[in-house]
Amino acid sequence: MSPLADHKVGQHASTLLTYGREARTPRDFWRVLRVRLSQSKLGPVVCRRPIAVDVNLRSLGRVRLRSHTSDVVVLGELIEGGSYEPLAAAAGEPVRTIVDLGANTGLAARWLLGRFPGARIAAVEPEDGNLSVLRRNLEPIGSAAHVVGACIGATPRRVVMVGAREDGFRMSDDSDGTTDVVTMEHVLETLEADRVDLLKVDIEGAEEELFDHCGGWIHRVGVVSVECHHPFTADSLLERLERHGAQPEALSIERTPLGYDMALVRIGARV
Repeated sequence: MSPLADHKVGQHASTLLTYGREARTPRDFWRVLRVRLSQSKLGPVVCRRPIAVDVNLRSLGRVRLRSHTSDVVVLGELIEGGSYEPLAAAAGEPVRTIVDLGANTGLAARWLLGRFPGARIAAVEPEDGNLSVLRRNLEPIGSAAHVVGACIGATPRRVVMVGAREDGFRMSDDSDGTTDVVTMEHVLETLEADRVDLLKVDIEGAEEELFDHCGGWIHRVGVVSVECHHPFTADSLLERLERHGAQPEALSIERTPLGYDMALVRIGARV
């Protein structure tokens, strides 16, 4: 067997072990595995048509996953890749308020809430299919979770959603748009929060508009994790933060294989 084949076998074995540890029951394990295999060459055999399953996982609790979508990729990044471990570690304790911009189906939100029990969260997501699952996945959290069905931006308006993947929609200005854009101030009012201890931003390019006009609220943020999509980079983010009176401390900056920057920043006091 070639080194590449050995590597792939090792990856698959690691994934199976992770799912096995995470699943509460054999039935949960099979359901996760079936969703995972829907993305593989075995998909037509084990999962011919799109399905949605409810699974009970140790890290997240009971959540809904959809086959033939990126849901299982997000799950893998969370429970196998530890994608938000650095953010959680940087936030420290206590974390009382979380804002998730680009919440998708709420898997990251559930992971963060599991890490910080008792925190309140505002989850912002515009895409209808994701939004339906997001509401379901955050329903067990009760009044501590606030779902905002909208895009985030600098000014309230209507836009259209452009894109083909459920994790890759972008907003585009259009006077006939049907999707609302809300501001960060609106989100904070919804959460009834004077401060955001932990802010996650994954909004497919809208981060440039957001941080171009962040002066009114950025001083209320503790730690922020931002996906910076070209041409907006981590350096662009730091420049905007400084321009608006923050003293950002870059805790980590990573260039991903897809070409965008992942920036983890602690927000200092205003100058």
